[in-house]
Amino acid sequence: MSSAYFDFKKFRVYHDQCAMKVGTDSVVLGTIIPLLGLEKNILDIGTGSGVLSLILAQRSEAIIHSIEIDDSASKQAKLNFQNSPWPNRLNLENISVQEYAKTTTHLFDLIVCNPPYFNDKANFKIEDLQRAKARYDAELPFSDLASCAFKLLNTDAMFWLILPVNESIQFELEASKIQLFLVSKIWVKPKPNKAVKRVILGFSKSPKVVKESEFILQDDFGNPSKEYIEISKDFYLRIDA
Repeated sequence: MSSAYFDFKKFRVYHDQCAMKVGTDSVVLGTIIPLLGLEKNILDIGTGSGVLSLILAQRSEAIIHSIEIDDSASKQAKLNFQNSPWPNRLNLENISVQEYAKTTTHLFDLIVCNPPYFNDKANFKIEDLQRAKARYDAELPFSDLASCAFKLLNTDAMFWLILPVNESIQFELEASKIQLFLVSKIWVKPKPNKAVKRVILGFSKSPKVVKESEFILQDDFGNPSKEYIEISKDFYLRIDA
């Protein structure tokens, strides 16, 4: 049985009421994306336990706005925020991004998302309804996510998300339809000689030359890579956690 919480150096994340537990995807996304130090408002779409928002709160001085459609996850994230060192900079709303984009007056200097990505029409089903909501794209199709991000971005802001390879291709297509331009792509590999498992995508409202890079999580022996140790050293109590 997994623990009800995960301890980082500066905060604890309870996740027992969340469909998706604290995992590598959110940690890598939260620690690897570049911050300019000028971000005043950051949006975390589908915050879950709030781990991505907490990482960004530690890395910046920005106000973090987090939204989460699931009631249980929303309540747990709110408690995680209140018990963190940055309760005054972490805000949460129990709302879908579609509804949020319709009602908010905020524009954001940075938007992040670790989205659901299994196609709702896939041949397999996850029986747990909460977990299905967190993992399937029925309530957050890529077309909606792209259009909402576009609407909520400031002019020179960036939208970052992490996806499996096939789903990253699908999202790039949806983003291109609304002129949300890909400007950064980070290929994430579990080991040097293994296939890419995740892709971190960065989008902007302005076209730029796409920067591509590779990030490896572990060496050939299964130890954390030097680059993974470097980006996570201020967060993990132990790098092999």
